[in-house]
Amino acid sequence: MANWMELPNYPMATFRQQRQACRGHNDQIESLRATYEEVRAYYIHYVKRNRLLNYFRNGYEIISIERVSIDAPFYDDLTKEICTPEALWEIRGYDEQNKNPFILHAKYVVLATGISQDITKSLGIIGEQTSQSFTYTNLHDIEDLIINKKRLRNNSKPLLVIGCGLTAIDVILLCQKYFIPILHVFRRAIDDHELVLNQLPATIYPEYERIKELIRQSSTEWSYQCCPQSEIISITENGTVHIRNLRTQVMTDYEISFIARLTGAEIKIPFFPLVSTKKNNGLNINPYTYECIDFENVYALGALAGDKLVRFLQGGAFACAANLFKKHRQMLFNVNSRTRIAL
Repeated sequence: MANWMELPNYPMATFRQQRQACRGHNDQIESLRATYEEVRAYYIHYVKRNRLLNYFRNGYEIISIERVSIDAPFYDDLTKEICTPEALWEIRGYDEQNKNPFILHAKYVVLATGISQDITKSLGIIGEQTSQSFTYTNLHDIEDLIINKKRLRNNSKPLLVIGCGLTAIDVILLCQKYFIPILHVFRRAIDDHELVLNQLPATIYPEYERIKELIRQSSTEWSYQCCPQSEIISITENGTVHIRNLRTQVMTDYEISFIARLTGAEIKIPFFPLVSTKKNNGLNINPYTYECIDFENVYALGALAGDKLVRFLQGGAFACAANLFKKHRQMLFNVNSRTRIAL
């Protein structure tokens, strides 16, 4: 899995081995799957290793992106240069540390903010608010519970996983590695084509194929219980969950330790509210260039473009870069043509 997430000229495996050696661990890496923390550290190190820090502005909050028509030469805070008049995107924000505001002007904008997993779709059930203290909405928090805080163990009460999207499957894969008991609840039937697991080729996504088989027959190696075509009715403060089977209408009670509510995140870009979205599939973009349909020279990558798998990121970035290069080359051609005509 880590191979899909690596950047050019620096294999993820090399980074993990070097990192392990620096920590005094010379034994073989346990898993092919990189953890959230490892991926985060890899990307930070990659930027430093390739001397790209000057191209990053960390710790800045964007508050608005607006189209402006600049009729006179203007000073750009980023390039520190006087620029010629043209229609541009104006980006406003501030430094989170000292609160100093800034204004940038750019011809092109690439939105790659991802989708916040903290704003997941609510269940609208009894006890949802009172169970917030033991409810989590992303893989990182579950990793933290298991690996760092060690509050989830193989002898804990089951972790309730709600949903059957890719994040839910990644949580199940993580729990399988550490033998954490799972109670898995989702509304669709196992064979429903809309279920994301049924849309992925087994040869390309072998790890997800294993989970699909697990869902079909449960597990004898570790405690995994699947409740397809079911819904949560209520959750009590002491960790009792009431589940109803949608086919039989039978109600069953379970004792759980924590909740992983992975019901999908809503796409919200507060600093660019005018951009439109397609139902359940990210922003409305050109699938070949990743340019937003409604706004010229604005691009979207990753989850915002509907690419929910990390392994799709490289294709989206390549499509975006290719289109930007094509536009830049066309602009240079037009400038040279006008120069020749003037001569």
